[in-house]
Amino acid sequence: MATYVIGDIHGCLDQLHHLLDKLAYNKEDQIYFVGDLVNRGPKSLETLLFIKSLTNAKMILGNHDLHLLALAYKIISRPQPHPLDDILQSPHKIPIIEWLRHQPLMQEINPTIFMVHAGIPPQWDIKTAHQHANDVANIFKSDKITQLLELLYSDLNATWSDNLSIWKTRQYITLALTQMRKCTQQGHIFLQFNKNTFSENTLKPWFELYQHPEKIIFGHWAKINGESTNERCIATDTGCVWGGQLSAYHVETDTFIRTAGLPHSQKK
Repeated sequence: MATYVIGDIHGCLDQLHHLLDKLAYNKEDQIYFVGDLVNRGPKSLETLLFIKSLTNAKMILGNHDLHLLALAYKIISRPQPHPLDDILQSPHKIPIIEWLRHQPLMQEINPTIFMVHAGIPPQWDIKTAHQHANDVANIFKSDKITQLLELLYSDLNATWSDNLSIWKTRQYITLALTQMRKCTQQGHIFLQFNKNTFSENTLKPWFELYQHPEKIIFGHWAKINGESTNERCIATDTGCVWGGQLSAYHVETDTFIRTAGLPHSQKK
């Protein structure tokens, strides 16, 4: 049995099938998906249905998966046409959304290897991060999901403090685990769309500040093309939907298997 972690798919189902063929994937293998299963690519609906059908697959939520939830719960409106219309107008919408909102934000692969979509803030150890991730995941499973989704599209809190209100804490946890790329040593997250400004010399890729012994596998950051400067932080997003590659990290051998990404002409 092999264990693989697959990077951001973004609705590129054909490329996923090519990668699984290259892995000689079989039902004894364990597959993990690092989030951002949907959006931008041509087959978001088919991708979710396929992954949902796999009995030996686990996933975590990425920021684009949360965006789908926000659209489904009408927290935000969508321009027409939208790359996620195939899901939102599908008869499969309700079971897909129910399945998706019950997925975690952090996954233990084994006691020394964990998976998140974006990263771990420097002020948290792995146990703390996992507890925070589980707390927020329980909100997404509950009838309070809309309250948290609304917060993700309101006044964003990118700064950690032990004195935050419970909902601002949940907002920060979600942003850190699903959107963080750069931050400060104190855990201030740089969110470009929120126009947060910190001195450039205090902002670093989160993995340069990561100092714990556990290995973290992450996606979300196509621009670094799978290159991490920390050997304990494994980057899996190699820009499949941008014409790069789709990557699978083989846990047992600490190696990558890759296949060609989406041709630019097929991007939505």
